[in-house]
Amino acid sequence: VSKMLRMMTSDLFLSEIQQYTLLISAVGHDLGHPGVNNGFLSETSDELALSYNDRSPLENMHCAKLYSITHHPETNCFKMFTKDQYKDARKQTIEAILHTDMTNHMAMVKELNMVYQVNSEVFQPTSRGRTSRKSSRRASSRFKSVHGTEVDVFNQAEIKVLTIDCVLHSADVSNPCRTWEVSREWAWRCLEEFFAQGDQEKQLGVPVQFLNDRDTLNRPNSQIGFIEFMIAPFFAAQIRLWPGLRSLGDNLSNNIRNWEDLWVEEINPADEEKEKVSYRVLKVTDSLEAAATRAPI
Repeated sequence: VSKMLRMMTSDLFLSEIQQYTLLISAVGHDLGHPGVNNGFLSETSDELALSYNDRSPLENMHCAKLYSITHHPETNCFKMFTKDQYKDARKQTIEAILHTDMTNHMAMVKELNMVYQVNSEVFQPTSRGRTSRKSSRRASSRFKSVHGTEVDVFNQAEIKVLTIDCVLHSADVSNPCRTWEVSREWAWRCLEEFFAQGDQEKQLGVPVQFLNDRDTLNRPNSQIGFIEFMIAPFFAAQIRLWPGLRSLGDNLSNNIRNWEDLWVEEINPADEEKEKVSYRVLKVTDSLEAAATRAPI
């Protein structure tokens, strides 16, 4: 979260209190996680699902645990806030942590794209062609004024809320955006957690969720699909708004190509199947490259 805030130059549109509160939300966003997802809790009628009526039971529990801890004077990291500041911070924290539920993912991508489309004249891409020094100076001057307008967009109250929610959720699912060595290690760890849940689902006789069957899932292929359908569209939408995040897109492109190589090594696919996957990977990398057309704020 801290790194993303710096890359986005968030101090131009988020207050110190908002940024601090977001960091606290990051610390507490998975407090007490049992290693299974909301679907499992609902399917097995777990006490958490019953307590929260199947509505983001994990995320609600994380919020409750965080505020149970900060309720004590010796662990109250909000004690320097005024009453109004505390109320705003609590509202922000609950909003952001609840939006780490993956059921909100697609709506968040849609909202980010909508911000870009509605303000398309503000977010004009930087030309990639060669320019003379004179035209380069004109472009530089123009983008200084445009940058101010970008900040105006990000300073709108509803977009601030979206931004805060987006940063926490992005950090939560950012494994594919890290360097290959780190990303691969976290992918294995996440998949092992999914498989452990799948083992429980088999033992309990409930449906085994997608990605959870260690006996049938091809690991590299699962990561290609995860990046293609979930992560790349999400980060492409962000890179269009905050070009400083471009390096995350570069890592994504590199990682999906590496997963493709591992997939080929593991199953030695037929040429036709190999070409189809290569085309899918190329579409992802092209979309991330196309998103990175503006100068950072």
